[in-house]
Amino acid sequence: MSSDSGRGWQEINSPSLAADFTHIICDIDNSLYISGKSNSKIPKGMVYRSKDRGLSWDTLFATSGWLPSRIIALAQSKVGFLFAGGDTNVVLRSGYCSNGWMESSVYDIFQGYPVVNGSLEFGRIHFTANSELVKVKVRSSCILDSMPEWGSYVPNDSNPIYSGSAHNGDRYIQYRVEANSGSQLFTPAMHDICLRYKMDVESPIISSAVAYDGDSIAPGIDIDDYVVIEFNEPTNTPFIETANIDRVLRLSKGHSWRSDAGRGVIKMPGEWITPKALKIYLTTLKMGGGMGYPPTIAEQDTVYPDSMTICDKWGTACISPCMITGKFDIEEREKLEVESVELRVLPNPFIQSTSIKYQVPVKNRVGLKIYDTAGRVVKVLADKENVAGSYTVKVEGIRSGVYFVRLDVGSFVIIQKLICFL
Repeated sequence: MSSDSGRGWQEINSPSLAADFTHIICDIDNSLYISGKSNSKIPKGMVYRSKDRGLSWDTLFATSGWLPSRIIALAQSKVGFLFAGGDTNVVLRSGYCSNGWMESSVYDIFQGYPVVNGSLEFGRIHFTANSELVKVKVRSSCILDSMPEWGSYVPNDSNPIYSGSAHNGDRYIQYRVEANSGSQLFTPAMHDICLRYKMDVESPIISSAVAYDGDSIAPGIDIDDYVVIEFNEPTNTPFIETANIDRVLRLSKGHSWRSDAGRGVIKMPGEWITPKALKIYLTTLKMGGGMGYPPTIAEQDTVYPDSMTICDKWGTACISPCMITGKFDIEEREKLEVESVELRVLPNPFIQSTSIKYQVPVKNRVGLKIYDTAGRVVKVLADKENVAGSYTVKVEGIRSGVYFVRLDVGSFVIIQKLICFL
């Protein structure tokens, strides 16, 4: 054996029964193999193996009968098979037949992200192997040095959270590949493995803030005007009222949502019409009642969330400002047109099916959609241009629960709650 690239050599133990060595090879696991023949009275072709650099040797193979009396060639393939050639023109093959496993390193999914908010959601795991004898386990933890015990095997193209040892929201993940060759003629192999996951480390944003004139056509901001603020994803629904609105949703230019230049009230607490949409009713009432001056909020003001009160379901706060569009004071002709927009649901609550009737006063783009309480679209009933007239759409095939139907006619919006029983 040489440990210095052949400049110096030392003698190591050799197999005690071996004689007339022909080949010596070393495999990828640093096991040594020697071929030759035994020094017994009846010559036998022999193969010996040492796993400890020659300190000890095992007799791996010994021929008998008509098989070779001497092994004169020895080689190993890339996938682990051993091949031996003998002096009687015989070629022998041997494969591994054993159980083993490989564990990956522990991977920090949130590495590189400043926010670790528990939003991780596992998807399916997919792997490609040349045998069903290759199996996979997955485990995860929020604590690096406290991984749980391995759970059951994860079926290919399935979600590992259903196997008991991986959980959504965990920061650290590890997988284990187990192989059982089952035969000396077959070596199983894992070719690739892919675990899909998604996480939300982005702050929710205000996608729109639109001013609307109420039923009263009085000029300027009057007692029933309102603003609808929509977010790009479902949020928590904090209590928005007179006492905190100018802090939670600060306006630009020193303006206020409250009447009497910030000394009065808003008409009622902010109404979360969906987990993604907040409706704020304005008023001209003074603190304590009676008419006062309108609030100073104006079209094209910018709304600045306070970066802590309104958050997504992972606790990541909304920090993005948004400019108010729309109008608080539309012309009377326009008002009379949108007043004839109607939305009715009969029956409501309903069992299995109901009918939604809506009326369009003038030719316009119409959107009619049903949302669940998480703000996801459940059904699209209309999304096209309609001529003036009345329309009826039957709704069926939705599960029992609470929903919202939203009618958009141009810039005009009507939202109603639906309750379905099965």
